[in-house]
Amino acid sequence: MINQPGAADLLQEARTLLLEAIAPELDADQRYQALMIANAMGIAGREASDLNSQITRCEQALRQYGDYASEQALAEAIARRELDVTDDHLQELLLTLTRAKLELNNPGYLRQREGK
Repeated sequence: MINQPGAADLLQEARTLLLEAIAPELDADQRYQALMIANAMGIAGREASDLNSQITRCEQALRQYGDYASEQALAEAIARRELDVTDDHLQELLLTLTRAKLELNNPGYLRQREGK
């Protein structure tokens, strides 16, 4: 086995360098751009480290609800009005899928919203 940092570790290290060493030296416009880049790097790093577990979690939830192969298939069934959107199980599934996305893209919002 090769002992080297993974993609998530490399992204985090580069993000830290950008935020701590480079961004403070930039003018306001460039600093704003650097912060946007750092935010994107944070999202990519979380996705790199958490993506497989989130995919598994979402796939299991879709199968348990109605053996849907993808979120797209579920969305199409909802659009065709094949599902009762007031169904508690469907709403819980949609919350599970949304939480999985938020855990990758905006975990701070999720923690704040759910008081964690």
